[in-house]
Amino acid sequence: MMGCKHCIMKEIRETHEITTDNGKVVMRLNGFVGYEHYCDKDPKTYTEWYERNKKNTYEVYKHDCNDCYEPTEVAESFGKMIEISKKILKEEKEDD
Repeated sequence: MMGCKHCIMKEIRETHEITTDNGKVVMRLNGFVGYEHYCDKDPKTYTEWYERNKKNTYEVYKHDCNDCYEPTEVAESFGKMIEISKKILKEEKEDD
C-alpha cells in the first residue's frame, strides 16, 4: 500500500525527561520511536487491510488491494515498466 497516494507515513516521537537525583527536570528530549502508516482517505479500510496482511509477504498481499487504491506517480511508472518488460519477454519467447 506504500504506492498509494493516500497512504501517509508520519514519524512517532516520544518526549523523555532527564532529571536530577532530587527529581528536578534538567532536559527534555524528543526521541524518534518509529513510523506510523495510515490512510488519509479511508483509515478503517487501511487498518483492516493491515491486520489481514501484517504477517504476509509481498507475494501474498499484492493480490489484496483496497478499492480506494490510487497509485502514486512512481508506482504508476513502475507498473508501466513492468508491463513493457513482460511484453518484451513475451515477444522474445515468440521469436524463439
